[in-house]
Amino acid sequence: MKTLILLIAFLNVGFSVNKAHANFEYCEWVSNVAHAVAENRNNGMTEFDLIDKYLEQSQSYGEQHAVLSLIDRVYQMDLESSANDIAIVEKERCELALLSISKIRLR
Repeated sequence: MKTLILLIAFLNVGFSVNKAHANFEYCEWVSNVAHAVAENRNNGMTEFDLIDKYLEQSQSYGEQHAVLSLIDRVYQMDLESSANDIAIVEKERCELALLSISKIRLR
C-alpha cells in the first residue's frame, strides 16, 4: 500500500514537471511571436497587412486565435517600445496567466 502511494506521488510530480515544461515552452513561443510582430510593426507593416500575410499560412484555429490576439495587443502598445521589451512583457503576461490558472485549479 505504501508503495502504491509513493508511486502515485512520483507520477504526480512527474506530470507537474512535464506540464510546467510545456507551459514554459508555450510562453517562450508567445514571446518569440510577439518579438516578430513588434519588429514588423516597427518596420512599418500595417496591422491588417500582417494579419493577411499570417492568415495565408493556414495555421490551426487555436494558433490563429493566439497570434491574432497577440498582433492586436502589440499594435496597441506604445510605438517607442522595442521588440525586445514587448517580447518580455508578453512572456511575463503569459507566465502570470498560467500561474493564475494553476492557482484556480488548486482550489
